[in-house]
Amino acid sequence: MAFLVPGSRCLADEFQAADGQWYSAMRAVSFNSWLQWRDALPAEPAQRRRLTPAIQEAISSLGRHIDELHQRLGEYRRLGASPFRVGRWWDPDGEPPWDSGRRILLRHERLSAQDLLVHRPPRCPLLTATISTHWLELELPATAVVATGAPATTSRVPPGRRRPAL
Repeated sequence: MAFLVPGSRCLADEFQAADGQWYSAMRAVSFNSWLQWRDALPAEPAQRRRLTPAIQEAISSLGRHIDELHQRLGEYRRLGASPFRVGRWWDPDGEPPWDSGRRILLRHERLSAQDLLVHRPPRCPLLTATISTHWLELELPATAVVATGAPATTSRVPPGRRRPAL
């Protein structure tokens, strides 16, 4: 069987993005992140076809915020493999918000959920829920995802106001 992405050995190794292009599932969700698309996508190829631009953007935005959190840990640069284990991310058959790509259930291999929360960046929009000692649920509110790919929290000008001229 021929695959569309060089290096793919099975259907789980590749996916078609919302823009119609085929990518490796081992590609980082956000630039230089340890979280990969195979962590976010369902195993079934039929379910992967339901990836929309909004869901793809939500997954990428959530990945960027988790990467910001991870960069605040001292271990970030010394790693040779991902320290995260993802229990659940985008579930197209799940209930909201699991079907939107804005919620993730994950754990860090060496840190507890509370240890991760201590390193949470200031003004981080992620909603958090500690599920157990190690498992943490993170959710990106719908208002924190915008079509440009930048989190909505980066704007310091309130809606309806103009940015002062320089």
